[in-house]
Amino acid sequence: MIPDASSVDQPASEIPERPQLLEWLVDLDQRTFELMSGASSPALDAAMAMVTNASRHARLPVMTAGALSILGGARGRRCAGEALVAVGVTTSAAGAVVEGASQRRPAGSAPGPMLPSGRTASATAFATVVGHHVPLLRIPVEVFAASVGVSRVYNGVHHPRNVVLGWLFGRATGIVVLRIGGAVEARRERSRTT
Repeated sequence: MIPDASSVDQPASEIPERPQLLEWLVDLDQRTFELMSGASSPALDAAMAMVTNASRHARLPVMTAGALSILGGARGRRCAGEALVAVGVTTSAAGAVVEGASQRRPAGSAPGPMLPSGRTASATAFATVVGHHVPLLRIPVEVFAASVGVSRVYNGVHHPRNVVLGWLFGRATGIVVLRIGGAVEARRERSRTT
């Protein structure tokens, strides 16, 4: 529940340790997780299984990057290279964060702490880079990244908060890779003209 104005006048000893807004968000996260992971329909089960398989080991992003590098000329190769770097960096960093937190979760159970969803992060990083270089693919890759996040909650392996964290992490990584790639390309252009 959102804190009311009267809580501001409470003495310090009576103020709850965690703000009520945070408690409300945690409760919303848990209820959303229970609702989504408890849902079941043959069509949704099949769709989420397809998304899960496509995101396992970044299968769809790797295949898309391969197609871009073959069919897209120099621009496609640059896009594919940066996209795969973004996926690799994101996957490694997200894995290190989870490993560093010593998170041990049995199959089918969602992690409790604020840890990024690695698959969501990777798919989002990929979508950020590809959408920048190939605007025609922006909507499909963003839809894929969003569906990966939904599938993680639907399958009961991540809370929504982990998916949101993964999305933010992936977006930030994708932007950083784009900036570095842009700087490298600008340096190459300068060296060609001199």
